[in-house]
Amino acid sequence: TLIIAPELDGALETAIGKLKPISKLLCNCAGEFLANSCDKWRTAQCFARADIPHPATQLLSQVTPAWLLQCQSATRHWIIKPRDGAGCEGIRVLDQSDVLTWQDQLPDSCAADRWIVQPFLDGVCFSRSALVGNDGRACWLPLVSQEFLRADKMVYRGGEVIPPQSGQFIDKQHGHKFSIHELDMLLDSAIASLGPGAFAWVSFDLLFVPQFQQWLVIEANPRLTTSLTGLTISGGQGLMDKMLQTCLGQACAPTSHWQATRFYV
Repeated sequence: TLIIAPELDGALETAIGKLKPISKLLCNCAGEFLANSCDKWRTAQCFARADIPHPATQLLSQVTPAWLLQCQSATRHWIIKPRDGAGCEGIRVLDQSDVLTWQDQLPDSCAADRWIVQPFLDGVCFSRSALVGNDGRACWLPLVSQEFLRADKMVYRGGEVIPPQSGQFIDKQHGHKFSIHELDMLLDSAIASLGPGAFAWVSFDLLFVPQFQQWLVIEANPRLTTSLTGLTISGGQGLMDKMLQTCLGQACAPTSHWQATRFYV
C-alpha cells in the first residue's frame, strides 16, 4: 500500500495510522520522522537542535517586533505558512506590518499557534528526493529545480531535473555548481535529525542562497511529491518498482542515465 495524501489537517498521519496495522507492506514513513516532518514548527526545532541550516522560524503567536527586526532578510518580506501545510497551500508573502496585522486579526493564540513565520530569502529553490529502505539508508535521486509565481501568494509551476555530472549538479540557468557528496551529507543529516521512521519516498525542499554560498533545508516531505513527474520523464521509468524493491530490503539501484528535463504543473 502506498498512501498519497497531504499533511493538511492531519490527513497523511491519520491515513497511515489507520492502514499501517492492516497493510502487509505500507510504503510510507512512520514514527518520529512522520510526526516531525508533518509539522513545520517541529521540523524547525529538530533542525535547530542538529545544526541543520534552516531559516529563522517562529510561531506567529510568539512573533514580536524585536524578533522581526532581528531576523529580517534583505527582502524585508516574510513567509507565513500553516504548520501542517502541503505544497503552497495557505502560504502568504507579507511585509513586516502585515505580519503583525495578521497576528492581531486571528481570534486567539491557539489560532496563531497553527502558523509559522520565516524571513523571505533571496535564493534558488530546489527539491531532492530519496528512496529509503528499512535500514534508514537513503538512495538520493537527482536535484530538481522549483519554479514559483510569487505575488502575495506562492504558486508552484514545476521545474527541471538536473542530472549528475562528474560528482556535481550543474545549474546552468543560474550558473551554479553543487557538490553531490556535500549535498548528500547535508540531507542525510537532515533525515537523521527528524528521528527514526523515514521509509520509501522522502523529499526535501531546499534553498541555495548565492550571497552566502549556503544551502538551507526548508522542509521535509514524508510522501511522494510532484517532482516524481519530472524524474520519471527524465529517465527514472520504473521508479515505483525500484521503491518497492527498496521497501522489500533489496539494494537500491536507480538509473544512472538521467537527462535534463523541464516539466510543468
